[in-house]
Amino acid sequence: MDLARPAFKLGIAEIQVGTAAYELKVAVAADKPVYQTRETARVKVSVRGVDGKAPLAGAEVALAAVDEALLELMPNASWNIIEAMVRRRGYYVETATAQMQVIGRRHFGKKALAPGGGGGRAPKRELFDTLLVWKPAIALDANGDAMVEVPLNDALTSFRIVAVADAPSATVGALFGSGATTVRVTRDLQILAGLPPLVRHGDEFRAGITLRNTTTRAMRVAVTARVEGLGVTLPAREANVAASAAEEVFWPVAVPAAGTALAWIFEAVERGPDNELLAQAEQVLRARLSLQGTRLIFSTESEDRWWWLMVGGDVNAARLIAAV
Repeated sequence: MDLARPAFKLGIAEIQVGTAAYELKVAVAADKPVYQTRETARVKVSVRGVDGKAPLAGAEVALAAVDEALLELMPNASWNIIEAMVRRRGYYVETATAQMQVIGRRHFGKKALAPGGGGGRAPKRELFDTLLVWKPAIALDANGDAMVEVPLNDALTSFRIVAVADAPSATVGALFGSGATTVRVTRDLQILAGLPPLVRHGDEFRAGITLRNTTTRAMRVAVTARVEGLGVTLPAREANVAASAAEEVFWPVAVPAAGTALAWIFEAVERGPDNELLAQAEQVLRARLSLQGTRLIFSTESEDRWWWLMVGGDVNAARLIAAV
C-alpha cells in the first residue's frame, strides 16, 4: 500500500422525482372487443389533466394501431411519453449514429406489387399491414375527448391501439400521457385447407379441410368443394362444429391420368333453421312451378305447410319466386 498515493471516496445516491405533476390521464376504449375482418373500429380517446378535468385548449393526441404480433418481436417503448419527457438523468454519455443507413442500401417500399382481381369470386384476404392507422395530430373537444375510426384489415390477430397526448399547462409548461387498448380481429367460421402440394397421375388421397368455429355457439355447416381439372363433381358435406372447436371434412380423390394441376375452391356456409326452411321452400317452389306460354303457374293441388308461400305476400317468398 502506497501511503503517499492520493485516495478518495465517491458515493452516488439516486433521487426519485415524481412525475404526477406532468402526467395526463389518457383512456382509450373501442366500441367492442372483437371485430370481423375489414370492419371499422370506433375508438374513443379521453384525456384528463392532473385535476381530473379536461386539459387546456391546444391539447392534441397522436394515435397508432399496431399488430401485436409485431410488438411480440420488438416492444415499442417510444409511446411511453412521460418517461421520455421526464427522463432519468445519469452520469453517462449516450451517442447515436445514422452511418448504417448511409453506407448500406436500404429499401423501405412495398414487398410486392398490388394483387390482381379475384375473378368474380369472394374477396381474398390480402390486406395484412401491421400498421393500421397513424394519426399524428387529433384535436380534442371541449370535454377532452375524441372519436377515431380505425379500419381493420384481413389479419386474424390482435391490434393494440395507442394514444399519446400532450397539452399546455399554466403551472409546469406542458403535460404528457399515453393510454392503450387491444381489439381482436377474427372470422366466425374459418377454413384451413389440408391438401398435398404434389401428387402424381393415378394417386389416390383424401382431400381435407378443417372448419374452425371461433364463436361461442355450435354451428351446422354445409361445405362444397369444386375442383378444376378433376373431371368429377364432389358431393356436398355437412359438419357439426362445436363452439370454439374445429372439425375435419374429407373427400376421397383419384388423380386423373391427364392434366398438370388441380385448382380447388372450398365454400362453407352455416345452416341455421332459417336457411333450412328456405332451402326446403325453394325445392317446393321449383316442383310446383310450371311455364304455360309466357306465364309461370303454381300448382295448388294440396294445402300443406308451404301454402303461405303461394297465398301470402311475404317478402322472402317473393324473393324466392324471383330467384327461381
